[in-house]
Order: sequence, then structure tokens, then C-alpha cells
Amino acid sequence: MKPLRIKRADELLQSARHYKYLFRIIACCALLVISSSGNAAQPLIVYTEPSPPFQTLENGVVTGIATDRVRALLQRAGVEAEFEIYPWARAVKKFEDTGSALLFGVARTPQREDLYHWIAKVARYELSLVGLANRDDIVIDDWDALKNFSIAVQRRDISYQWLKSKGLEENKHLLVCPDIQCSWRYVMSGHVDMILEDTNLIEPTATEFGYDPAKLRAVRDVPDLAVDAYLVAHKSMPIELIKKLQNAAED
Repeated sequence: MKPLRIKRADELLQSARHYKYLFRIIACCALLVISSSGNAAQPLIVYTEPSPPFQTLENGVVTGIATDRVRALLQRAGVEAEFEIYPWARAVKKFEDTGSALLFGVARTPQREDLYHWIAKVARYELSLVGLANRDDIVIDDWDALKNFSIAVQRRDISYQWLKSKGLEENKHLLVCPDIQCSWRYVMSGHVDMILEDTNLIEPTATEFGYDPAKLRAVRDVPDLAVDAYLVAHKSMPIELIKKLQNAAED
């Protein structure tokens, strides 16, 4: 009888181990389900850049005219979202790396048409070459004259691409900045000759950055850089959500 009792004990031990492993598997599955549900409930991330008065940061909150339009659209669509603001190149990089995200302030150009899902127009920019008002020597009769001056510009911005298309080179004609405030700082200090800015935004932007708008003047308009800025979605975003946002924009 003794060997029989030992055998039953072994069986019980094996059974206990079996149930222990089974319990671990069930627990892991439950955690995966909970984690998946938690991720599904997370709000979308909406990225943008500082560009007052359309997008700006006040007391840690992303705000501005275009931001308000995006918030209203998302609210109408019943979509929760968190807003994050970075220098333009970094905002675009985060948007691309995040996937299934939103980005606004994107100029709609033929070169970008297939890169995103275009949701709604949120702003209009009409850019001009802008320099210090006391710089009478800055004259742009044709685009070749641009090579006689230095210009601050943001990387991956449409103005950067346009200036490159005119033959201007980095570290020779172009000083590449991470954000618009950097460009303003360089032109106001005389470190560069010009920036590209919407003349309608000179006063609010100067006020935002603590400069006197009277110290600047428009040198020449750039019709090629009169563009609409949009809210766009990442290509990996589910089409059902895209349609919901586009329908809210139409409403």
C-alpha cells in the first residue's frame, strides 16, 4: 500500500503544478485583454507647432484660433484627443512615428497630397519675405536676388522647400531653425536679413514673442506660398475614424 500512496502523492503534485501553470496562462491572457482595452480607450494624439495666433501654448495648454477649430471638430465627431506642441520638424517626426495620429497646420501642396488623409482646412497663410524696417538695402527684384541675402527658415516647412528650389543652400544662404520663434529671434537681432511670414500675423506674432512689430516690413510677397493649412490624419488611421472626422468637418 505504501508505494501506491507515493504514486498518488506524485499525481497530486503534478496536478497542482498543472493547475498552477494553467492559472498563470489565464492570468497573462487577462492582462493582455485589459492592456488591449486600455490602449483602445486612449485618446488620439494631435500634434502641431507654435504659430501664433493659430497655434500657441498658454499656461501649458495648446490653444489658438486653429486649435479651437480642431477641438470643435473633434468634439462634434465624439473623439477624445490630447494636444502636443513641438517645433515643426519634431512635430512631424512624432506624428510619423506615432501612427494613427493627427497633425494640423499642414500646408496642402501637390507634393504632399498622397502623404496624408486630409480632414479639414484650419487656417490660411499668405507668406512674404520680411525684414527689418530700417534695412533699405534689402531689395528683391527677382528671385535670383535672394542669393544676395541670408534667410532664417524652419526645416521641413514649405518655405524651406521653396527656397531650396530657388537654389539657396543651407549654411550659405539659409539658416535652418527648429521653430518660428528661432527665426524671429535671428531676424530681429540682425543675424539674418529676412524670414518668411504672413504679414497679417506680424503684429500678433511680434506681441507673442515680445517684439515691436513696427520694426519689421514686408520686402516682397511670395504668391507661391499662399496656401491653406489643414488638419491631417496618419495613413495608418482606421478608415472608419477618418470618415467620422471628415463628416464632422463637413457638418
